[in-house]
Amino acid sequence: MPAMVPGDERPVPLGDLEVAGRIARAARSGRPGDRSATLEQLLAAFGEREPTPEARARIAAALALAGVRPVPAIDHADPGGRIALNAGRSPRRTRPALLGIGVLVLVLAAAAVAGALGLSSSGDKADTLPATPTAAPFTPAGTATVPP
Repeated sequence: MPAMVPGDERPVPLGDLEVAGRIARAARSGRPGDRSATLEQLLAAFGEREPTPEARARIAAALALAGVRPVPAIDHADPGGRIALNAGRSPRRTRPALLGIGVLVLVLAAAAVAGALGLSSSGDKADTLPATPTAAPFTPAGTATVPP
């Protein structure tokens, strides 16, 4: 089943989405050569020979689903001109980072609670401590005590 562009009724073939995904990963890698392409390079990547309006719309839809924002837009790109491929961060990369931050916050909160409980239990006041029994005076064996 083809994917659908949000807010658009045009389906995007899975093959196009796969090509756009590879382009998005390359654009995110940070190498300058992978962050721009010519219209002809994009047409070839998607198996098109001519920059027809249908081919441009197909490429633009697939790139949009992959999270790539071409500048200028594919519809307005001149043949031979460079198109900047702006790809935001990968959603797969941000989720683990957010999960890691969440776990770190939970660990720090648990440590703070454990520390607070430890301080409150060791900070008991003298009046709340149990009384220690006083020792009876020492009487040697064989002596009798007479009550008064």
